[in-house]
Amino acid sequence: MTKAASNRITCPHCGGSIKLDETYLRQLADGWRRETLPQLKKEILPGLREQAATEARKRLEADRRDQEQEAEDLRRQVRTLKGEITKLSRRVPTERAQQLGALHEEALAQALASKFPQDEILITGRGRAGGDVTQSVFNPSGAKVGTILWEVKRAAKWSSAWVTKLRKDCKSGRHNAGVIVSDVGRADLAPIAQIDELWRTTLELAPALSAALRANQIQLHSNRPARAQAGTATAVYEYVRGSDFGDRMRGMVQAATEMQKDLTTDKKASERRWERQEQHLQALVEEIVGVVSDFRQVGRPGVVLGIPKSELAALPAPRRS
Repeated sequence: MTKAASNRITCPHCGGSIKLDETYLRQLADGWRRETLPQLKKEILPGLREQAATEARKRLEADRRDQEQEAEDLRRQVRTLKGEITKLSRRVPTERAQQLGALHEEALAQALASKFPQDEILITGRGRAGGDVTQSVFNPSGAKVGTILWEVKRAAKWSSAWVTKLRKDCKSGRHNAGVIVSDVGRADLAPIAQIDELWRTTLELAPALSAALRANQIQLHSNRPARAQAGTATAVYEYVRGSDFGDRMRGMVQAATEMQKDLTTDKKASERRWERQEQHLQALVEEIVGVVSDFRQVGRPGVVLGIPKSELAALPAPRRS
């Protein structure tokens, strides 16, 4: 093809030959930019934008569903972990408290055994009634002269229920002395203090208190022969002064107090029951009298429903609401 032929094109409609020079090409380009390109933009771009927006919304919705699913999975894992943490937090403090309590009991028993090797120190088994540690006191001759019951507590706050329990344990086991070992105590008490015939101290001061208590028990035991020789009156006097008599008297007073409380409660309950029965009976009598009164005009003179009026006169008059 010659150069001249390459610069010409043929119209497909009329078959005419058109020369492609630079001026014509610029005119075509300008016309395409002014007319064709805006029309194409007007026709194509809205559809492309809508398609792109639709695809973007689909991707965003899919991403949102994925994120929500991931968030739900994460929340489910968090709830599961929280449940496991709660179970562990409930179990661990109890187990730890029991372990620490056992360690304190062993520490107390070892301290007492080291300080008083002649005594018998026994740790009460877990789940058994009584205190935590029992110290059987022996004098230099090897005779058993008394016992000390130790109760080890590790709570963060003092409880008066400890005293009640230890007093009952001492009475049921016939122990001569009872001691609560706790790092906490009432604000008005010293590190070693007496509470209602019992004692309270710390783990560090327990051996010192034990030395004083066992010395007293050994002394009381050594004085028994002298009291026996002094006669019956002296023996009775010493018995009344002793802790055994006091324990028995406190036990009797406590039993009488509880019985009085029960009697008072039963009396109040009976009075309320009697009052209700009396009200029911009064209501029944009033209803009977009301029925009889309604029939007063029906019976023959002097008799109402077979009941003489002289007897009816003794009945109370019915109350009208």
